[in-house]
Amino acid sequence: MEQTLYRSGRNGAHKSDPHVTLCQYFQCDDSLVASMIHCLKTSIENLLPSAPKDIRLKRYVAQGYIGLFLEEEEASWLREIMKIFTSEAKKIGLYPGNYVEKVKDSACWMLHRSWLVSGSDSLPAIAKAIRPPSTLRREKREDEPLYDSAAGLLPQQNNVEELYAKVQKPRDRKKANKDSSSAGKEMMVNGSNHTVEDSSPPPLPVSGPRRLFILRHAERVDVTFGKQWIQLSFDPDGYYHRRNLNMPKEVPQRKGGPNDFLKDAPVTEVGLFQARLTGEGMRDQGIRISHVFSSPALRCVQTAHAILQGLGEPGAKIRIENGLFEWLAWCQGGFPTFMTPNDFLKNGLQVDPTYLSQVALNDLKPKETHLEFYKRMYNITRLILKTLGQSSGNVMFVGHAASLEACTRQLVGAQPRSAQELTKMVQKIPYLGMCVAQESEYGKNSTWDFIDPPIPPLTHAPNIRFDWRCLQ
Repeated sequence: MEQTLYRSGRNGAHKSDPHVTLCQYFQCDDSLVASMIHCLKTSIENLLPSAPKDIRLKRYVAQGYIGLFLEEEEASWLREIMKIFTSEAKKIGLYPGNYVEKVKDSACWMLHRSWLVSGSDSLPAIAKAIRPPSTLRREKREDEPLYDSAAGLLPQQNNVEELYAKVQKPRDRKKANKDSSSAGKEMMVNGSNHTVEDSSPPPLPVSGPRRLFILRHAERVDVTFGKQWIQLSFDPDGYYHRRNLNMPKEVPQRKGGPNDFLKDAPVTEVGLFQARLTGEGMRDQGIRISHVFSSPALRCVQTAHAILQGLGEPGAKIRIENGLFEWLAWCQGGFPTFMTPNDFLKNGLQVDPTYLSQVALNDLKPKETHLEFYKRMYNITRLILKTLGQSSGNVMFVGHAASLEACTRQLVGAQPRSAQELTKMVQKIPYLGMCVAQESEYGKNSTWDFIDPPIPPLTHAPNIRFDWRCLQ
């Protein structure tokens, strides 16, 4: 214990390698560490006679991840330890009142071990060296995108030029135009001025601290059906034909024709269901959203629209914010041609046509480094939150997998990860993945911290394409 304290500092053992996590809700004040250790030791000693002879593990291998999971018999024994431990810990005031309820659904012990991977084939080699009794394995689909910096797709930049998209103080348009009868705000991002007219309805009544909800978009057509979905679904005249029930019932008309979908794909019908289901879950928990911002990608705007349908907020308007688009290093083969707010409106998506994005499309750098990406996402998040004000109510961003990481990383006081760590992180974020940050104080000293999302995660199994001819 003294060596750990010396090496890692107080409550810094999670940085040591390897380490054991009791459960994700575990918290302990420094003054109670000794008492906590006594409670844990007592709990284990009480059940030591019934301890299993061996701790059997199941292996789980996925792209970029290796997990070792307990067999049910050993897991049950550890759950009994946790029940005793929780009871003893509550006696010394170690946990909040709702801790017992959380433990019922989440009690687990996990062994963490970090691996230094030198190539894309290293993880499978390591996995083969682990030989527990049984195995769980998820094979990578052929059409699943590969995010692998080790393979050279996303090289980490060592010499990073001065970060762009620096945020300056918002200027009051009334001072610049005294003769104007309408109030507005003028923002400066990367040397470009963008005027924002706030024509949205008044925010909903605010109760409690402000929260920021960030979600990844729903299931996309090109990942589900492959890039060839365009050739399969559009005839030579450009007319769309639905070839699968999970393909969109209809697609928007694009100025560049079907080819505009190559880099800006829509969501599937299952994706729309995912988004509505998420909105319904938020509505059932009494969540109200006052402001909605979306990446300009079609899949994000469609997702935001469906979430609002599930929330029962037909009057809410989606503000298209270019600054929320994904890391440009992943835009292989050129930048997408996005639809305009008026294009979205013509296709029945409830966007705010009067909102002018804080970041112009030509301000985005095609060769953006991962640190520039973090800077852009942090700056746009901070700018939007500051502009709306602390009494503005809850805010929702709908973006990409990396949005959950990059919008919140520095907001909660952490430092940006390396390009390789960012690449691994996005693989853990599924469609409609959600994180929530809450403002803890008001005024200049306000801070943001992660809190548990108000709804459970969304999980479902894949469903392969069926061809009845296999029965012949």
